[in-house]
Amino acid sequence: MGLFKSIKFVVAGWLCLPTTAVHAFQYPDCIHGFLSNNTVCNPKATPSERAASLVKVMNITEKLDNLVE
Repeated sequence: MGLFKSIKFVVAGWLCLPTTAVHAFQYPDCIHGFLSNNTVCNPKATPSERAASLVKVMNITEKLDNLVE
């Protein structure tokens, strides 16, 4: 199973849900996690910049897994 198996739900949460709903997500760990230094954890970045930085670190299998609903 890929690390980003459910990334489409996480990204959807960041891009589409109100701020109060986004706080319900516990992923990624932007304090201690390996993505803490990635743009995805930068709240000042635009949603498209955050999503692009996350997709950039995904391998091809993880990207393909997220094409299917």
